[in-house]
Amino acid sequence: MPPLTFFAAALECPNCGAVTKADTSTNMSSHLMSGPGEHIIRVGDRPDVNLGDFESAYLTIRLPEPGAAIHVLETWSCPACGSGNWAEIVFHDGEVKSIESVSLSQASLDRAHFISERVYEDFERLVGQSLWENNEVRPDFAQMLKARLPAA
Repeated sequence: MPPLTFFAAALECPNCGAVTKADTSTNMSSHLMSGPGEHIIRVGDRPDVNLGDFESAYLTIRLPEPGAAIHVLETWSCPACGSGNWAEIVFHDGEVKSIESVSLSQASLDRAHFISERVYEDFERLVGQSLWENNEVRPDFAQMLKARLPAA
């Protein structure tokens, strides 16, 4: 099993209003870190990752400008009601600056550089097509998704 990276933060569920514990109960995870075992990343941590790690762990919406913050959209589940939600994780100068609950919207997609592959569920529901075309992610998936998302 590849290494698993969990992101831990207290998040407010947009569905039920419950605030999660800053632990792994939200199942907000990816394969960002490459070392063996499980890794837990919190705001203020400085994980040993580079741009290539983001490109391997996520779908690329657009690459960040050199020196700019890296914005990642990741899924999480509310432990109280079970609803699936989105969070924005911001990395800058090697540090995790924030992990916040967000809606999947045109605005959050415009800020994001990378997005979880689990976007396929929302993509297929909203766009009515598969995220994959000829066994590859559609090159225009972000534009197709953005056209179907609310502004904020």
